[in-house]
Amino acid sequence: MTSTWVFYLLILLLILSVFVTFKINYGVNKNLPPGNMGWIFVGQTRECLMNIHGFVQKRHNKYGKLFKTHIFGCPTVICADLEVSRSLLLSDVSRGLVPGHPKSFMDLMGKWNIIAVQHDLHRRMRGAVLSFINGDTLKGRILAQIDDFVRLNLSDLGGKIVHMHEKCRDMAFYFWARKVICLKKESEIEDLKKDYFELADGLYRVPLDLPFSRYRKSLQARKRIVVKLGEKVRERRKLPLDFHDDLLAEVLRGEINGNVKTKLSDEQILDFLVGTIFAGYDTTANTMMMTIKLLHDFPKALQDLRIIQETIRAANVVPATIRKATKDIEIQGYMIPKGWKMLLCLTETNAKTNSSENSAVFDPWKMKNGNLMAFGGGSRMCPGKDLAMLEMCVFLHHFLTRYQWEEIESNISFIVFPGIQTSKVMRIRLSDHVDNV
Repeated sequence: MTSTWVFYLLILLLILSVFVTFKINYGVNKNLPPGNMGWIFVGQTRECLMNIHGFVQKRHNKYGKLFKTHIFGCPTVICADLEVSRSLLLSDVSRGLVPGHPKSFMDLMGKWNIIAVQHDLHRRMRGAVLSFINGDTLKGRILAQIDDFVRLNLSDLGGKIVHMHEKCRDMAFYFWARKVICLKKESEIEDLKKDYFELADGLYRVPLDLPFSRYRKSLQARKRIVVKLGEKVRERRKLPLDFHDDLLAEVLRGEINGNVKTKLSDEQILDFLVGTIFAGYDTTANTMMMTIKLLHDFPKALQDLRIIQETIRAANVVPATIRKATKDIEIQGYMIPKGWKMLLCLTETNAKTNSSENSAVFDPWKMKNGNLMAFGGGSRMCPGKDLAMLEMCVFLHHFLTRYQWEEIESNISFIVFPGIQTSKVMRIRLSDHVDNV
């Protein structure tokens, strides 16, 4: 008898899910953008994560520049139109759009991370980054520091086989850990790096805090990171502000020069540091690795100086930005309901800058008259973009002028969203240029 009731209950739930799915897709709001939401609760997250390029391109061809879907547990409108995207980036707050990252991302980065905060707090954090890496600083001491650091880390690699992604991540993490919180002991940096790599793996996981889940391991890594950074903040409050030359000193200096309203709490400072270190090393390392990969596949691009820009476009390591509607919003004649998310796919946006036939194909000559939006736009344009570009340029200069290389494995493919993943370990064999021997 019990089994019969369970059977009927399952049939009822199935019928209900079909009905709700149909209503979501076809009957809720006639003024929604076209598209398909997938099955209730399930949505289309998996397909999006497997290949965001193909996911967006397929639906763009079928539905147009704006289309609805259901990803990361939320009804979402994806935009692949350059002008609409630019407008949203430049006027997101006034249009009623605020950062809308998934719960897993917010849990691990912290609610006070610079990507999520708004208004005065965002201006305070952004200002600290810009003040620390202003133009004169970049041209002066930081350029020299980057040059020395890259020279040291790329020395004596001739004749060796190198795990390229690992090498780039290590270099970028060491540099940013030193510039943000002035870590110098290698053991401290290694411990923090291990926790960060553990944290990063859970940013876009299903946020279920279950034993042995990937998400729980990432939460535990965040706790360890916060403890370590908290110790550094408490130590630094006891020292003169000019004792260290790093981003944390700039933040603490702002407390003295500012007023009560601009002072950050310890919790806000910690979330700011967690997010800044991650954003600094992750995107930089991925772009450096992808550049080496694409230069191997397209060696003629070595003759062109737009190589970094085209790498950022073709293998955009931050391919999308997410906003949440705080009210009903009309865009291009469609209604975006309050509470829905908007995903601005920057990879597709960058591709459409030049109306290329195949946006996934690497071609440095595309960017000759391009208008790259990979660093965002408006008040939320990445404040560290100049430092990241400088670091990548110095790395490429020394790498390309010193070494030749060949891949050990062939046919390596990449997944770029939500993070760079390779189908195989990208190992390369390095040899010194004849002129340098």
